[in-house]
Amino acid sequence: MIGTGRAEAATVGPRIVVHTSGLLAAFNDGGALTPLDVHAATVIARLRGETDETVLLAAALAVRGTRFGHVCIDVANQREALVVEGQPPEVVDALPWPDPVEWTSAVRDSPMVGDGGSEEPLIHVDGRLYLERYFRYEERLFDLIEARALVPVADPGPEVRGSLDRLLPPLPEGGPNLQHAAAAGALAGKLTVIAGGPGTGKTYTVAKMLEALAHSPAAIPIVAQSATTREAPAPRKEVVEEHPHPTGSTIV
Repeated sequence: MIGTGRAEAATVGPRIVVHTSGLLAAFNDGGALTPLDVHAATVIARLRGETDETVLLAAALAVRGTRFGHVCIDVANQREALVVEGQPPEVVDALPWPDPVEWTSAVRDSPMVGDGGSEEPLIHVDGRLYLERYFRYEERLFDLIEARALVPVADPGPEVRGSLDRLLPPLPEGGPNLQHAAAAGALAGKLTVIAGGPGTGKTYTVAKMLEALAHSPAAIPIVAQSATTREAPAPRKEVVEEHPHPTGSTIV
């Protein structure tokens, strides 16, 4: 849809961008790109003198990705990775996707794309395309994680270890208690990732870890929790309240 046709369509669907064409228009019509995605890519291209529509498409998809929690996109695999709500996969697959090899090369050589060593608005590293701000966020996060991971492991003390052994004992069949291992690692180090599917006991493990920590003769550290959704902290709070400290302490 171009010109009058796009203008008429925009009066029915506010997601239609009137002043665009080519790949951006096709992906906008297909529901893959919103006006925000299209306009952001268009402005960046105008400021950097980029006219290759495949590069503009990649930029728009990178902008789109941040709304879904992605700091970057894999340019070559976007056709397989992109999911559009309300659209069947065959509709997305039928969009006019650029050749992945040529597309990646065009993005890498674009004047609005850098390798992270300068201030281009987009960064292309190892096939992944970032908005520059999100690339810097990832760099900072890596530095923070690395600094914590390199801190030597510390012994939480016999009181805490004994409490943890009681709260998360070995399994009846004698196998290792992975919840105990996760909690012990978290108490001894500066960084621990506890992973598992729903119902595997991640929240329960954290609650028992805090309960064990309350046995420490040292001052109890401040404990904070955060979540990507408003509802997520509630289950953790409920589990902690269901397993109060045996002495009645209000610390945990």
